Amino acid sequence: MGFRFALTEALNRNLTWIEVEGDAKHVVQDIKGEKTFADCDSIILDCIKLASQLLLLLLCFSHVKA
Repeated sequence: MGFRFALTEALNRNLTWIEVEGDAKHVVQDIKGEKTFADCDSIILDCIKLASQLLLLLLCFSHVKA
């Protein structure tokens, strides 16, 4: 949901590119299209649709150690 919020805010502020970093590897891979599952979550699909409206989206995975 954090990715969707960031993408929505970027579009609301008329930004053309953003960089988003996350620690949920599968979510990052799904949004980037690197990995797909047959039953994609609706939030992932929303993120993909929102991301397509930006000129540039830098989306990366950042491993966070506890």
